[in-house]
Amino acid sequence: MALRVEDVLKDSHQTFGLQLNWFFIDSKHSTNKKRIFTMKKRILALACTAALLGFSSEAQAVAPQPLSNSASATASATIIAPVSITNADASGVVKSLAFGTIVPSALQGSVVVATNGGRTGTDVTLLTNSATPVSAAAFTIAGLPSTACTIGLPTSTSLTGPGTAIMTVDTFTSNLGPIITLDGAGQKTFNVGGTLTVGASQAAGSYTGTFSVSVVYN
Repeated sequence: MALRVEDVLKDSHQTFGLQLNWFFIDSKHSTNKKRIFTMKKRILALACTAALLGFSSEAQAVAPQPLSNSASATASATIIAPVSITNADASGVVKSLAFGTIVPSALQGSVVVATNGGRTGTDVTLLTNSATPVSAAAFTIAGLPSTACTIGLPTSTSLTGPGTAIMTVDTFTSNLGPIITLDGAGQKTFNVGGTLTVGASQAAGSYTGTFSVSVVYN
């Protein structure tokens, strides 16, 4: 509650009243009335000072406070081009996964093409024919330089031949592994090999199929 000057002066008179009366009584027998008057002025000055201090404290106590406040933050984003992948080597030459010419046997066999293009066979005969070359598939990735990416290989795919004849390719492999880092130009080329399952006395003819390799930024 705020202090009023008249209240402070009233309290001051009550506190110092006896002393003032004593000084006034004594002044009847003393010639030093000026000194008594000076003392009274000092007491009143102290009372006024106390009142002013009271007003100052009250003003500080009731200073208005904000009911709410706020702050600002910066929002930002960076857009980069999507990573891309093409079925071609570093020179731009398309290379497919080619198992070459194969002679089946009475047993189920298999042919493996490694990522370096090498070929091996089990329970089949492998022929060399320039019309049907052997090769691993080649892929080139393009994206943000020096960025890590993950390569995704398929589980399997089917090659269809004459009539209802099919063969299955699975166990796909990459010479770079699943995690790669693009070079300073934002590119990386890798090869993919796989395993072809050849049925017993597999029907003769040309077999073709497709498979997909994916790539994503890490």
